[in-house]
Amino acid sequence: MEEVNEHFVNLTKAYKALTDETIRENYEMYGHPDGKRETAMGIALPKWIVETRNHGYVVGLYGLVFGLMLPYLVGKWWHGSRKYTKDQVLNESASRYFLNLTEETKFANAVEVLCSSLEFKALESKHIRVFESNKSYKKLEDQVTTTLFNSTGEKLEGRLYNNSSEKFVKRTAVLVYAHMFRIPISDVAILNAKHDVINYGRHLTNGMQSITLGYNWLSTYLVIIKLQQHLVQAMHPALSPLVQLPHVSVKTAEKLAKNNEIGSPEQFSMLSEQQKDTLFPELKGQDHIKKQIQSISEHWPKLELVSSEFKVVGEKTVTPGCVIHFTMKIRIKNPKSSATGKENGKSPAQEPEQTTEQDLKGEEMEIDELLGRKKAGADGEEKCPIVHAPHVTKDTKPSYYWLVGDHKLNRIFVQPVKFTDVGYTKTRVLKTTFQAPHSPGLYTFQAYVKSDSYVDTDVQASMQLRVEDKEAAEDANAEDDISEPDEDTLAGQMAAMRGKPTKKQKTDDDSDDTSGTESSDDDSSSDSDSDSD
Repeated sequence: MEEVNEHFVNLTKAYKALTDETIRENYEMYGHPDGKRETAMGIALPKWIVETRNHGYVVGLYGLVFGLMLPYLVGKWWHGSRKYTKDQVLNESASRYFLNLTEETKFANAVEVLCSSLEFKALESKHIRVFESNKSYKKLEDQVTTTLFNSTGEKLEGRLYNNSSEKFVKRTAVLVYAHMFRIPISDVAILNAKHDVINYGRHLTNGMQSITLGYNWLSTYLVIIKLQQHLVQAMHPALSPLVQLPHVSVKTAEKLAKNNEIGSPEQFSMLSEQQKDTLFPELKGQDHIKKQIQSISEHWPKLELVSSEFKVVGEKTVTPGCVIHFTMKIRIKNPKSSATGKENGKSPAQEPEQTTEQDLKGEEMEIDELLGRKKAGADGEEKCPIVHAPHVTKDTKPSYYWLVGDHKLNRIFVQPVKFTDVGYTKTRVLKTTFQAPHSPGLYTFQAYVKSDSYVDTDVQASMQLRVEDKEAAEDANAEDDISEPDEDTLAGQMAAMRGKPTKKQKTDDDSDDTSGTESSDDDSSSDSDSDSD
């Protein structure tokens, strides 16, 4: 019965909407025949807040939160943020980097400057029992001093180490070198202190990079990246890169490197089973361990250069001050394909280059990129596994730094670009722009791709850039635009005598819809030759 009544009401409203002028206007204006409806909005609050008897408590709570707690939290955040740089490094530590880093900083000096960071002073207070009256630490310090001197001839006697008011500098250095020389530590407290120092140190190198980039010092910047690599892999530059593989002792790696038998992880994957048993007697009969090492060595992220070029869009030559588009292609080297290529008499450079999406679409891809319509993965981005670094406690994703500089001038020309996602199946395309020198001439520079996690996997390309005078370049382009003379003209006969091309004269037999072809010059770039070290 209710449904019948409701249906009748709807029919009545529909009838009135068709016959009553006022109701019809309401329906047209408001979407229903009842006219304008008033709406009220409010905030749903608990009942006890609006009760009169709780008025004093509510006002007191409001004043406590917004009058005391909020200003305190904002002030604490502001005071804390002022103490740190944008790299989250203490300003006082950054000042020490500024004063102690130089244009000719070496690896040992970089370690000393890193250990002088005031963040380690707080760590010393946390682990003070480790250093005070601890026989294990004294023994470790003696081991580090002896190992460092025997390997490099260096001593922990720098200016920052000998500061009696800051003993934490030398104590931190002892833990850092113990980590890089892989000296066994049995004391759990010392081991925990070492892990804290290394985790902080990996972060603090970012602040050292920022100071170095302010001066554009190339060699110092490369040293700091080198320090990053060796902190992650727990190895000193004096050790063989082979120690990055698991189950390979420092003693065995040094022996093989000294005899020039094997010196890098990727070389392990190309050894036969008999060679592995001969070179690594401690692994003989342990097939599961050898398979593990084999798997890691086959996927070792050794980079190789595919190509590198630079060009000026819309121009055939590089003129002073123009914007140069620099493109570099890299990929992870496959040890198996390299071994197969050598067996077939082919070098790795002769292997077919992997095709990227940009290669397929050419100019269309460049236009889309300029318009901001670049697709994800268009430059060969591919997810990569975490870093193989069993001696550090924090997992990390491998990253790379791409920069351009000149080692002869020791200057960085193009600020480093940090990137990741370099996989095993795609070619990674790197692109950047920089301004050409303001004077004509031939310039040489180097492009570097440096890993922040692996040792001896980097790639470098040496290139030459010829900058031509603007007027001469315009004259050359104008000459290129002049069309070829007909062969039956005087200009055509003179061009033919000089060996230059001419247009052939059309015959009457040629069809009207046939047109001559014109040669077109490739709209690309500059003289460049690249080689990878």
